[in-house]
Amino acid sequence: MDCDSHMMATYSEEVPETFGWFGAATHNAQFFEADLITLHVAVAALQGKALTLTKLRDIEALLTKKTLGQLLRTLDESAPVPNEIRRLWEKALTLRNSLSHGFFWNNHSRLMDPTTCRQVAGELRQAALLFNEASEAAQAATENCIALLGIDPLVWQRQLREELARVLGSAPQGA
Repeated sequence: MDCDSHMMATYSEEVPETFGWFGAATHNAQFFEADLITLHVAVAALQGKALTLTKLRDIEALLTKKTLGQLLRTLDESAPVPNEIRRLWEKALTLRNSLSHGFFWNNHSRLMDPTTCRQVAGELRQAALLFNEASEAAQAATENCIALLGIDPLVWQRQLREELARVLGSAPQGA
């Protein structure tokens, strides 16, 4: 189905910008999930559950098979999360589920009208910002764990880049 298909004919001409914001929001949601996985690994290391790279990889492999909601519940069981951050992450979870499981069904008619289509674009922009905020909170919590472990943040970042390159099957950038 190309862009000149029936789908594009029924939507407002404003829809490409809206779809762009949908992409930005779902992109940020996926990075939030990745940051939660990294936090889980740091918490496990802090608790002495993962002292070797092999054990860390085993934990990471297990975590990547969980849903975002499961990741949040597992984190609640292993580390205290301040209520304000917990509410932010729960809001991000609800929003991510809405984007993933019902966005187009729930907004189809709004995408046909230019005014409401622009409103949807604004809502998606706010969603992208919320996921970014949730991601930053997870990154800050990870940095706290790293500091408690006495690991140099630059070493941690280099190891994350190397592990990402390994998982993706490419050479590390800037190493």
